[in-house]
Amino acid sequence: MDAIHQALSRLVEELQWFVVAQENRALHVLTSSALRLSALEHVAAAEHDARNTSAFFILEAPVEQEDDGWRIRALELRDSYEDLRTQLARLQPPIQLRELSIEEPAPGLPGFARMLHQVQALLRDGSRGLTLVLAPVWVRDGRQWIRELSALLHQPTLQEVRWILLDTESSVSAPALAPFEGHILSVDARVDEAQAREDLQNIEESMRSAPPGASGAMLSGAAGPREAPPPRPRAAGPMTVELLRELEPAGIPPALLDTERMRELRILVLSAARAMREGDAARAALEQRKARDLAVEAQLHKEAVLMELMLAGYLVQGGASEKALFVLQEARARAEATHQGALAVQAQLSTGTTLLVLERQHEAAVAYAEAGRLGGLHDTPVLAIEGYRLSGQLLANLKMHSEATRVWKRALDAAQALRPHERRASSAPEAARALAALCKRHGLSAQATSLEAQAAALESGDAEPLTAPRQARTGGD
Repeated sequence: MDAIHQALSRLVEELQWFVVAQENRALHVLTSSALRLSALEHVAAAEHDARNTSAFFILEAPVEQEDDGWRIRALELRDSYEDLRTQLARLQPPIQLRELSIEEPAPGLPGFARMLHQVQALLRDGSRGLTLVLAPVWVRDGRQWIRELSALLHQPTLQEVRWILLDTESSVSAPALAPFEGHILSVDARVDEAQAREDLQNIEESMRSAPPGASGAMLSGAAGPREAPPPRPRAAGPMTVELLRELEPAGIPPALLDTERMRELRILVLSAARAMREGDAARAALEQRKARDLAVEAQLHKEAVLMELMLAGYLVQGGASEKALFVLQEARARAEATHQGALAVQAQLSTGTTLLVLERQHEAAVAYAEAGRLGGLHDTPVLAIEGYRLSGQLLANLKMHSEATRVWKRALDAAQALRPHERRASSAPEAARALAALCKRHGLSAQATSLEAQAAALESGDAEPLTAPRQARTGGD
């Protein structure tokens, strides 16, 4: 899509200038939610520009109401520096960077600043600069973020550090850049909605007008001739009914190889997405329901569940959340009936979110806990952890601390089934940290310390997770 290409092109152009124009201390990037990961990939790629002399460290810890995220950022910075040391040591000839003397950062901004000062000094010794990329996944407390970020940027001992601040949807970080006035670059890398709608319309029209026998590119909305291309000399012949039936024992639905039917399904999905982008939720739901029905008719079981989950999303956005709950129940039942455990758990997680939209928090907490149980049943521990974590957060908000403690412990138990790198990517560290905060509020300092250590172990991905302390029981509901 041109709208996406243009947004990322603006970002790449500004990154190239930022690398060259060393007098600029900071680059502020504003992007869309849908482009956040792509934008971060382009930022990371800028480190490999031949003209760049700085190490890039990308820190994504979120800013919560009760957790400023600085300790997590310090751990991210520490791990990124150690990764860089390892990579440089493997070069021929090797480049040696000294080890960090700080293993466990102190909490809060002071602990992060101390870690940053040391990384800056060690990189300077290695004749390398430092570009710090702060890209919080979300910012729930904008005032605190701006206040603490401003304090960090004002530190005179960090004058050699260059900064890239990446915001999603709103320029929450921009006020903190006031100290760099005159030495700031900024780029709006958001998708132009009008252009995106036009792009979707063009793609849909191209898909609809593709002639029978058209190539895969044309069937996906790319440009091509109005007439079908002639067959290639050694091209495979058309799929016969007999061949399609032979594929069924391998679990490949015949409809998946029916190009015309799959084109029809793609057109319906794209039409629904375009309607939603244009603000017509009713038409989006109608087109998506047709897509779901087509997938069901074609016995495309996985696709049918996916279409149903998308339909529920459109219904919620259109204000029909009660209908969405019914659709999600059907999606879960269909997923379980066709042995698609992960999709069943996703349907249950979506049920919890939909109940939250309806402000039925107690029911949402139960739904999320059920998603956790279902995740364990279907051997999807990452989803199980997320279900239990969300349930615990809601229960804690409802002052049901004993119940919150129980489900958070289940999240930590589920983490035992994960490999180290999976634990790090899961939300188990968040569950451990939330339970630690709850213990602190109830004066259980030893248990809180143990849980903080467990969160650090889960985030490092290096060690086996600790067992949740049995004494972490909180009363006073």
